[in-house]
Amino acid sequence: MASKVLNNTANDSKQQITAISDLKPKHTTKMVHVKVLHSWSQNINHGGETMEFVLADENGHKIHASCKKTYFESKGRLLLVGVWRNIRNFQVRPAGGAYRTTNHIYKISFNQATVVTRSNFMNDELYLNLVDFQSVLSETLDEKLLIDVLGQVLDCGAVETIQCAGGYQRKKLNFTLRDIKDIGDDKTLMPYESNEDSQEYINKQIDQADKRGQRDKWLLYPTKNIHEMKASTQVDKCLVTCTFYEIDMDWSWYYFGCDACQKRLIKTGTKIKKVNGNEITTHIWFCEACNEYVLKVSPRFWLHLMVKDDTGVSKIMILDKVANGIVSESPLKLLNGSWDELDDTSLIPDVVTDLIGKTFTFGVYVEKDNVSYGAEIYKVGKIYKDRMNYLTGAITPVQSDTILTITSVDEGSIYLTDSQELNYSVSTPSSKRKEDDAISHPDSSSTSKKPCLMTVKIEKAEESAKKRG
Repeated sequence: MASKVLNNTANDSKQQITAISDLKPKHTTKMVHVKVLHSWSQNINHGGETMEFVLADENGHKIHASCKKTYFESKGRLLLVGVWRNIRNFQVRPAGGAYRTTNHIYKISFNQATVVTRSNFMNDELYLNLVDFQSVLSETLDEKLLIDVLGQVLDCGAVETIQCAGGYQRKKLNFTLRDIKDIGDDKTLMPYESNEDSQEYINKQIDQADKRGQRDKWLLYPTKNIHEMKASTQVDKCLVTCTFYEIDMDWSWYYFGCDACQKRLIKTGTKIKKVNGNEITTHIWFCEACNEYVLKVSPRFWLHLMVKDDTGVSKIMILDKVANGIVSESPLKLLNGSWDELDDTSLIPDVVTDLIGKTFTFGVYVEKDNVSYGAEIYKVGKIYKDRMNYLTGAITPVQSDTILTITSVDEGSIYLTDSQELNYSVSTPSSKRKEDDAISHPDSSSTSKKPCLMTVKIEKAEESAKKRG
């Protein structure tokens, strides 16, 4: 294919380009150099309009990207089909939904800090991943993934308009597609439907913990092993006893959250000024849920761990309040005043790696993303550290500065749901989200402090786990 390369802008040329295949959720300041393959708008129930894109880098790797209406003018308008662009400062989130446009397990989400700049690189490559007709008709492909096919269109019908949930409309077109490799045999494939399905995150949880002395509601849910949990066909909650065996290095172990709504914040910049000869760095944070710049910020646990039992393996996510029950130090203390995002995944505190090899009983949310869309990560709402307490249903109150016997909280997603991303009037009153134990947080201004962390190799953690076992 013909291609042409010219110089990019001066600012972009100084930043290293990251391959799409290397993007992880821990990355928030990386830059990608991509071609826009497809773009379309879609409406999310109870949310609003978004612009969706399929992007490819020069290696042919593709990823889905989403831009909410707030950023159409400043960012979305630059992403025309066929052009190359540099995109930096974005969030990387798990990809989900019934019609995924790429096989990448993550997607790009634009935010307040995202910058899109022009690139003069040009080529004619379409970056198609064609699937043969035999594979399509075998019905063995993943139904959640959209694919590329090439054939001759026959018997094309009229475009139909179908009413969808929420009052939106979608187009439907039926046709027969012939395999150009086998002209003598017509192959009828599935009718085309535009993808306007919501990929919303379902984060409905139970009411806040019962008053002390009342029955533990989690004990009303069934006990399952990992295989049974993953085979669930309905949205539900269950209790699973399993063992930590590895830390998922794609994710950071903490995030910076808004004290008012608990959602993950976006760092949009820093200011440095000298006071009495000392440099003081102030970080600028934007909360998309509150739709404003915020000053009250605190680090929070965001643990992604691999677990196993005799029936299989799985991934779980443990957020701040729940994690406080099994990690003896707070994120604030572990970071030692640092306000930097984690980039080096070898920098994981000992108190986190010490979890490897330990067994707990977890109260797990089996959500719509897990049941319908095959999401691999399950969210934990409660942890029982003592198996006997779990069996008897006893609740042992302890002081918050010790390792908890039972930890319970209904922790929400750190992300905005798809509907919340487009509805800035939605915000949770801080009075409903106060921590059980108030912690005084310093101002987000600091000198150049570094996290008090140890470089830990997974091999070392595994050896420690074997000794404990």
